[in-house]
Amino acid sequence: MFHEREFRRLGGIQAIQANVRVIAATNRDLHQAVAQAEFRLDLYYRLNVFEIRIPPLRERREDILSLAHSFLQEMARSTGCGRVELAPAATDSLRRHEWPGNVRELYNALERAIIVCEDGLIRPQDLCLAPPIVPMMVDSTDLNVVERQAIERAMREVNGNKSRRRLCSSTGTPSSSGFRRSRSDVTGSTSHSRAARRPQPQSGHLEKLAPEYNATAQ
Repeated sequence: MFHEREFRRLGGIQAIQANVRVIAATNRDLHQAVAQAEFRLDLYYRLNVFEIRIPPLRERREDILSLAHSFLQEMARSTGCGRVELAPAATDSLRRHEWPGNVRELYNALERAIIVCEDGLIRPQDLCLAPPIVPMMVDSTDLNVVERQAIERAMREVNGNKSRRRLCSSTGTPSSSGFRRSRSDVTGSTSHSRAARRPQPQSGHLEKLAPEYNATAQ
């Protein structure tokens, strides 16, 4: 269709001429997709006659308020509600947010805010902007290293508090387990032989990390 400008209906035998322009949009890096054989090269050149790159919303923060006011006016007309304004604190929240969902996330946040706001004024709590999701980075597959990183990260989150209950709650580890690990956790073995079992860390393993963490923190 792109080249011959004609197509056939499903089950049809007659070619039908088409005079159309195709506008395609994507949030993927098509150059990388083509290099990884995840997107057809011939289709890429058929579509990519004239490319317009629209930067993400976090790279054009000067447009956030203009879009927000435009969306609020559109929603007010479609819902029949009165005029809705943004409080200064809500305006600051919109400017600071990273907007991983781009314009769709902005529209969704304002649409929800109109429903829950009071007196026609949107406040920061009405926007319900989620904090950025930071993935947990693990740079080792060794169980001891991973366990140590998890405990050190948890100790940073609780400001060095060495309370077992509080630290286990932060790491998501049951306090009764005492951070014990068996050989089967590492090798996947189901053997119950005492000779094949790995010596389990003592309950003082957690406390041993505390002085090291405090020393590095200082």
